[in-house]
Amino acid sequence: ERVSIAALNGPTSVVIAGDEDVALEIAAGFEAQGRKTKRLTVSHAFHSPRMDGMLEAFREVAQGLTYEAPQIPVVSNLTGTVVSAEEIATADFWVRHVREAVRFLDGVRTLEAQGVTTYVELGPDGVLSAMAQECVTGRGAAFVPVLRKDRPDAEALTTAIARAQVRGVAPDWAAFFAGTGARRVDLPTYAFQHRRYWPEEPVASLAAAGVDGWRYQVAWKPLSLGSAARLSGVWLVVTPAGEATAHAWADGVVGTLTGRGAEVRRLDLAAEDRAGIAEGLRTAADAGAVAGVLSLLAVGDADALLSTAALVQAMGDAAIDAPLWCATRGAVSTGRQGELVDPVRARVWGLGRVAALELPDRWGGLVDLPETMTDRVLSRLVAALAGAGDEDQIAVRASGVFGRRLARATARRVAESESWSARGTVLVTGGTGALGAQVARWLVAKGAEHVVLTSRRGLDAPGAAELRDELAASGARVTVA
Repeated sequence: ERVSIAALNGPTSVVIAGDEDVALEIAAGFEAQGRKTKRLTVSHAFHSPRMDGMLEAFREVAQGLTYEAPQIPVVSNLTGTVVSAEEIATADFWVRHVREAVRFLDGVRTLEAQGVTTYVELGPDGVLSAMAQECVTGRGAAFVPVLRKDRPDAEALTTAIARAQVRGVAPDWAAFFAGTGARRVDLPTYAFQHRRYWPEEPVASLAAAGVDGWRYQVAWKPLSLGSAARLSGVWLVVTPAGEATAHAWADGVVGTLTGRGAEVRRLDLAAEDRAGIAEGLRTAADAGAVAGVLSLLAVGDADALLSTAALVQAMGDAAIDAPLWCATRGAVSTGRQGELVDPVRARVWGLGRVAALELPDRWGGLVDLPETMTDRVLSRLVAALAGAGDEDQIAVRASGVFGRRLARATARRVAESESWSARGTVLVTGGTGALGAQVARWLVAKGAEHVVLTSRRGLDAPGAAELRDELAASGARVTVA
């Protein structure tokens, strides 16, 4: 009596609507079974008992309208079938439209049964196209949204018409080009001429200084950021629960952010559960706009890789598209003397670079902090958050702020007297393969007294026994494992 099925959007997608407490109870029951649930951002619980109070007033309005039979067949999402002219031209039909479930899945299946293979979506984005792809049972169907939120309207419309054209649909090109001055031209009546563009002459051998020019390395460039940069709006600062080091940094960061104009709300994460993090983000955001999110999960001493990944995902679940900045401590080296890199914290930088590519709409960047917190370091951190521009990989140090760059690596010529020599035991992984065998021979020639060659098949690998005997004959001890 208080909740009902509001929509059947796909074979695995159902919407329920009604009183909040009942709807959440049902959702919790499905989550307990391992099903994914998402709360929709809507103004009213449409297609539910919540609509009952307005149906009669709506019917009065609908009865005052004049209806005409549709000029093209209409598949109704009220019935999921082709609707008759008599049925659609009644007030009752539209009253039912407000109250009953949306049968989107049935409507798409009806179109598919009638032989439809190209679906054009008229709407602000491709939401229905995405849902419809889950509804069809056969292959080869195309879904063409006319407008996309991330593309200019003219480009999106032209692309949609072109896709329809190559699918066998015949657009009215005369109407499309009307007023532009475009005209038809004849193609050449002869076969197109062919010309090879590959080089016919052999390429001169490339000098070894040329090969060195292909090598790159990471470099850090000093950045000039305004020391008086200010922030605005709501900033969420995410910290790991129970991490004393992270909490000490959080206290300093929160105070500095607040002093620079931000409204700071702090969120302590007690677990790495994605759903729990999303709920915490929603509570902290308090249904308002968020200007930015700063993660301090990786400034403590614990491994923050999984919790950072869950935070990135949970921001999407919580519909927070503000830029996420992930702070680390000792995760990168800027090349200055005495800097050590913690490989566990460095993994967060690998995750961050992937997030920057896959989720650019809600990514801010990575900021590595020094071991020691000072007022100057905190000030520079805020300057990076407020005025970094296109910089998204930054190292804050006591000596300044640095941005990550790829720079050409300069080859270092090794003198003969500096050539490397092997001593003791040397391990070669993949040691019984073609490359491993060459490396093993080179090591023995360089003086290795004992080579350990590991591979998946050991002595059963083709040629492994012969390689062992060959190296042993050179005076080295050989172990194949």
